[in-house]
Formats: sequence, structure tokens, C-alpha cells
Amino acid sequence: MAELFGVKVPAISKHLKNIFETEELAKIQLFPKWKQLKVPLSDAKMRSLIWTPDASSATALIGNTPDAFGQTWHLPVDESHPTYKQFIGLASEVYGKQLKYSVVPKFIFKIDAMFNKSVKELQELLPRYEHNNVFDDSKFRKSFSDFEVTTYRKGMEQIRDEQSSFRK
Repeated sequence: MAELFGVKVPAISKHLKNIFETEELAKIQLFPKWKQLKVPLSDAKMRSLIWTPDASSATALIGNTPDAFGQTWHLPVDESHPTYKQFIGLASEVYGKQLKYSVVPKFIFKIDAMFNKSVKELQELLPRYEHNNVFDDSKFRKSFSDFEVTTYRKGMEQIRDEQSSFRK
């Protein structure tokens, strides 16, 4: 950026710091104040996302199976491996409303990391969002063929129903 604007790096750092401190970005409403889903780097990469109750049950099952000791396991996930775009589309269907999202590009993470320690620590996780991230859980499925994996739709429907019951 310094090269682009013909200045030295400290000038860019100081300007960016001022932008964040003065909330200049909020004033021009680059990001609206209402909640919008944020997708890191790409909405087109396939994902393996695990349903936490399945992770707990599968871990207990592996831990209580003597033959499983000392081996590496991938816990079971829905076999559809959607992209974030597809995942959000499914959530839109389940909730009956179009959920909006934006893709946060890598340079935004890099800029924010200069001012936010938590975001700085996230940098090491970003490569997993640049590529398809699909777990091969075939070993688990073969060893524990009776295990019923929760589909993304079923998990979302359960969350939706639990949220509805809290509102009553």
C-alpha cells in the first residue's frame, strides 16, 4: 500500500490506525450495523462441518472401543460437503428467509490483524479457507456403520426449533 500511495510504511500504519480509532469506516457504512453473515476468503470452497452432538457421541464411541486406541480418526460429517454459499442457501430454506452474507477478503484480515490481537491469531487458520476442506470419514463409517450422522438440514431444523421454543 505504501508503494501504491508513494509514502513510507509508517504513514500507512498511522493512517489505518486513525481510520479504526475514529470509526471512519462506520461513518461511511462500509459494514452495516445490522448483523450479516461473514464468510472468510471464499464462499465457493467445499467444507466439512461437524455437528457438535455427533462429535461428542463419536468421540465417546471411539474412546470406548479398545481396537480404536492409538489410531487417527476423522469424526463423521454430513457427506454433502457444501460450499459456504450452499450452506447459507440451505439455512435460508430452513429459516424461510434469504440470509445475506459477505465474503471477507484476506487483505481485510491482514489489515485488522495490525490492530486486533484476536484477528492476528486467526491468520494461521486462513489457509484452510483458501482450499476445499473435506474430511475423509470413511474409516469411521466403516468401523461404526450403525452411527447415524446428522445431516446439515436436520441440524439446522433442530436449532431453528429450539430457538422457536425459547421465544414462546
